Amino acid sequence: MTASLYDLPTRRSQQGVVLVVSLIFLLLLSLLGLASIQSATLQERMAGNQRDHDMAFQAAEAALRWAESQAKKGNAINDTAWSEKKEMDTYNLGDIRLNRNPQYYIWSGGQAVEGDDNINGKPLYQITAIGYGGSPNSRVVLQSWYVPD
Repeated sequence: MTASLYDLPTRRSQQGVVLVVSLIFLLLLSLLGLASIQSATLQERMAGNQRDHDMAFQAAEAALRWAESQAKKGNAINDTAWSEKKEMDTYNLGDIRLNRNPQYYIWSGGQAVEGDDNINGKPLYQITAIGYGGSPNSRVVLQSWYVPD
């Protein structure tokens, strides 16, 4: 009797090894794909948060410029400094992407001294503006000192 190649003992001891190796390889590829998805999701959330912050900053900047024009005209000027509890005026941007319209507060901070004689002063205004982004959690507060021309 002659033995066939299929009856050799080395052939029988290797059955199933390819299956185990391929399952381990598939598991590693699945973990790599899962990590890539998590990374892409995190990057998308960071980009969205940055966009919300930029929208809030631009809204606050627009409210600050509007408040400067109001201060130049002498409108909406308060005699006490702003705090978080004070009522603020609203600037209607008309942008539906924003969670809220930006707000501003103008305080007359006294006189700005002009020249060396310290006599002819112009009004000095502290302007605080709050802009909101697309989500209720994005908020930017800007503050400036303004002396009209």
